[in-house]
Amino acid sequence: MQLISEKYRQPIRSLAALLAALLPLVAAPGAAEPVARPAKRLAHPRPSRSRLARLRPSTVGAARPASSAAEAAEVPLGQLASDLVVEFVPAAQEPLPTAAPTPAGVSAETRTNYYFDNDHNRIVTPTVRVAADLGERWAVAAHAAVDMMTCASVDVVSAATSKGYFQENRQEYGASVTAKQEQLNITLGASHSQENDYASATGSIAVSDEFAKRNTTLSLAYSFTGSDVGRAHDPTFVRSLDSHALTASWTQVLGRAWVGQLSGFVGVLDGFQSSVYRFVHYADGTSGPEVAPDLRVRQAVAAEVRGALSQTWFSGASYRLYSDTWGVLSHTGEVTLSHAPTDWLNLRLRDRVYTQRGAGFYQAVYDKPMRYRTIDRELGTMYGNLIGVKAAIDLGSPASTSSWQLDLKYDWMWQHFDDFRWLPERTMSMIEAGLQYTF
Repeated sequence: MQLISEKYRQPIRSLAALLAALLPLVAAPGAAEPVARPAKRLAHPRPSRSRLARLRPSTVGAARPASSAAEAAEVPLGQLASDLVVEFVPAAQEPLPTAAPTPAGVSAETRTNYYFDNDHNRIVTPTVRVAADLGERWAVAAHAAVDMMTCASVDVVSAATSKGYFQENRQEYGASVTAKQEQLNITLGASHSQENDYASATGSIAVSDEFAKRNTTLSLAYSFTGSDVGRAHDPTFVRSLDSHALTASWTQVLGRAWVGQLSGFVGVLDGFQSSVYRFVHYADGTSGPEVAPDLRVRQAVAAEVRGALSQTWFSGASYRLYSDTWGVLSHTGEVTLSHAPTDWLNLRLRDRVYTQRGAGFYQAVYDKPMRYRTIDRELGTMYGNLIGVKAAIDLGSPASTSSWQLDLKYDWMWQHFDDFRWLPERTMSMIEAGLQYTF
């Protein structure tokens, strides 16, 4: 199959032309006065995967048709309203009165994530990211990631693969450029993902501006992902899937030690959304291919607040409501507690709870063939819980203009599926280590 269809290249070219049209916005001189405010970054869009699209939480911020928000364990809850949204790390999470400025210039980061579950899936994902400020008006970033997968899940076994499992790699590459004019930021991003039976290209644009002495930030982001869906060992099978995502957010400093955010999301998936490897079961003992609607409209709203309880203790809480035209309705809540006992160590504990009403056409066993049918357990009624711990360690630096930081993270997730007898419960573990150098 082709790396990506010709029709998906035009949106990327259009985004590049849009950036050129916006250049006059950043031509005027003058830099904004530094003011303590919420730090922000744009999550890199991550295109869809085929057989693994619902196996594990994303580690990069997925622009993919996730069936449930429970899988997005690595995305802060404020980001769960969308695949592409501005995340904030409140100033309240730093020592408030005397915080030293973060070294600016160039940062290089590498991290590795290891995922495993009781459904016989193992995924190792090394990621490299580099970002740089090019003066006061420009910033660039690039990233690369590889998923190395060994999977023998219920879905894989039921697809009657010759070995009962499969092994493959997925590669992703992306870059972004940000134009800055005082409080206004405009970011364009693009990424490409390729694997054996799936190829995706993503283009995105995000605009954010600050008001009220930089205590208020309004952001708007849009992304488009064009995907070619294939089938292993069948070069003649190619289907298309388009994804549009629009997110708006309002971030507000609520006081000296608290920050809040409200966000909303609307997304449209149009194209082939069935799994060619999944077969539904009928009451007479036969089976047939999965058939999902071509159109899926998703919407969500989220609210989050974070703040300082003292000079060393910090907390946060968030809630998200999601629904779509397939009948899925979900609620997600999360609480976090952080402690900074020293200048070089920060510890974080979080707990996330998720409940979901399933899609209207989901059934574990069908009495007869229906127009739409799926046995994807993550489209059924389910609930789950995630508990995670993280340690961020400042390793120090011989130069005052540079810094090293190491972070170690472990998340454990449990899911219960009300109507999936082949695997009624799934437990997942995610171990991650990252090292960042800023100079």
